[in-house]
Amino acid sequence: MILTGRVESAQVGMFGDSIDLVVVDREVLTPRGERPQYHVKLIGGWPGLEELRALQREVKAGRKSQEELLQMAQRLQVPEQDQLMSLVVVDKRAKGFLQLVAMVTR
Repeated sequence: MILTGRVESAQVGMFGDSIDLVVVDREVLTPRGERPQYHVKLIGGWPGLEELRALQREVKAGRKSQEELLQMAQRLQVPEQDQLMSLVVVDKRAKGFLQLVAMVTR
């Protein structure tokens, strides 16, 4: 599924392995005329994200420090508010709310 949406908020995920987004769908209207809002876990296709995920795996394996991960996460530029993005949804999860797992399209 392709999701074209406008970013409401963005931050590096709690575990340093993704960027957590709140995205408003720009192509779909509900029967009430509203645009659906989704929680999205961005796992690829964003500059610097693959390096952050690799460092997170190194930390998990004990080869790098948590401090290095935090520093890299702080330097990562996340999508700006109101930025339009086209995402490929690769999975969906229910954690009390629906969360989409996606990658930025090229």
